[in-house]
Amino acid sequence: MEKQKTQVETIIALWKELEITSVDFNFNCGGDSMNDTDIEIHTKNGVIINDIIHDYIDNEVYKKVEFYVNSDGHYQGESGVVEITLEDDSEDFSYSKSAQSEWTEQQTDNVCIKLTSEEQEFVNKNILNFNGDDSNFSFVFKGDIFLSDKDEAFLEEFEKKIKNEISDNEPNIEEGELQDYYSFNTQENNLAINENGEIEVDVNYSVTIYRDSES
Repeated sequence: MEKQKTQVETIIALWKELEITSVDFNFNCGGDSMNDTDIEIHTKNGVIINDIIHDYIDNEVYKKVEFYVNSDGHYQGESGVVEITLEDDSEDFSYSKSAQSEWTEQQTDNVCIKLTSEEQEFVNKNILNFNGDDSNFSFVFKGDIFLSDKDEAFLEEFEKKIKNEISDNEPNIEEGELQDYYSFNTQENNLAINENGEIEVDVNYSVTIYRDSES
């Protein structure tokens, strides 16, 4: 009586019959889940479609390879390919993962904004601090304050000046890709003007970095 073949033996026999050279499992994961995946079956005569091989690989790859899907605000995810080949002894398959992981790093620059004497006087008298991001801006005042039309116009121009200084700043990014988003805040709760007549603002940038993933 002929011994019944195991599943892997059946797949290996079909693999050889179809003259498969390798199978690529392309993936993109992150955000706490596997996202897009795609399977390419390569043979000596080109790429083919075979549901049996496809379903086997789609099931087994998760047993053989670890995918890092859990994002945490710093680590975003990874993408790449797992190459599946038949081992030399033809008794099992090998799974080789090649991928890059995506990380979001924070970089802070200190931006100094020179003030006019009028701006210094107004800041010392009225402004506790300010903060914002690429689309928002907020002044925090020293208690209740009545703003005249002149004050409103002054603050509008002052805000515009601060935004321009920050947006014109070019941080030195040693690694990665600078993202459009940034946030900023003054260093002290009681906004200080330094000896050069400047206010110092911490500008926080987001940088996307790609690194080789662990196998």
